[in-house]
Amino acid sequence: MSHSDNQQNVRADHVYLSGFGFVPNEDPLHFGERRLKRSSVVIGSGLLLLLVLPFLLSAPVGRFLSLLTDMGVLVNGTGFYTSMWELEDEASELLLLLLSYTPVLLLLEGLLRPSALASRTPTPFRYRTAFCALLMTMGMTAFCIFCSGLMQDMLRQVRLLELTPGNPVPTSMAAYILYLFRVTVAAAVLDEILFRGIILQSLRRHDDAFALLFSAICTGLVRYTLTNDLSGFVMGLVFGYFFLRTNSLSTVICCHIAANLLTPFISTLQHIISGPYSSVSRWSVLLVAIAAGLVGFALFCRWNRNAFILSTNSRDSLSFRSRLTISLLTLPMVGAVVGWVLMLFYHMDWII
Repeated sequence: MSHSDNQQNVRADHVYLSGFGFVPNEDPLHFGERRLKRSSVVIGSGLLLLLVLPFLLSAPVGRFLSLLTDMGVLVNGTGFYTSMWELEDEASELLLLLLSYTPVLLLLEGLLRPSALASRTPTPFRYRTAFCALLMTMGMTAFCIFCSGLMQDMLRQVRLLELTPGNPVPTSMAAYILYLFRVTVAAAVLDEILFRGIILQSLRRHDDAFALLFSAICTGLVRYTLTNDLSGFVMGLVFGYFFLRTNSLSTVICCHIAANLLTPFISTLQHIISGPYSSVSRWSVLLVAIAAGLVGFALFCRWNRNAFILSTNSRDSLSFRSRLTISLLTLPMVGAVVGWVLMLFYHMDWII
């Protein structure tokens, strides 16, 4: 049979793959791998933008707010600057956060289209599950705070100090309110929309367990310091799991806000209760939060059958390990990991 006869016998729904010849157009392995690579490239590009944009926008944002402050000084006198410098710093941090996340959210939403998958994976919402999620989130947050303290002590033993980015807690009331809004509400809403609402939801076509792990890895790649990265990874698993169980982004956002409020609450309590009882107040809050988490865990296991079994709704035949390898080895994801390592070194200093 001639080559032209072979070409005529090839069905129109077949495609040619180098090394394999003509394969069915709906081959699940090939198209599942190709779809996964495309998603990973988009996600890695978004993470790179999220790492780079704060540095690129820092100077323009600072200059813009300085001009506004200078205009206020001209109108209201020099006393205006004294009362506004902390507020200017907090406004700068909030504006940087919004300007960094907004293009990434628009890029990933437009290219990954997670909303198109929402109707394919319905999950009944239960208020009892949301209540348990809140309790367990508080417990895991307290545990992460405890482990972060231990890790920072271990780093100090080898004469390393983590430099946490951002401004110190402001003293003026207006700046402090803006600070609380930035570190609790704004950070929680933007994080959950990006990592759970877009990244995790778009990867669910490949498998819920894979989507959960990969979205948690992405969460940990943009926290700047080692302790924050590990805490971000663990909490990413927690928030992602409850998003899968409740199918409610608003529930996960509320849990994230509550988790973000725990550290400022402890700091405020230690400031009020100064002296020898300051440390006691901190440990008391952490122990109460951990106890609440254990209660939530017990109730969650009692009210939910097969509580920790995730659905396997993959449309391809790739193994879990293959999915993870393919996703992490795309060029943008490798670049995001390299950027994460550089951030770790940039925010680390030697104790002399």
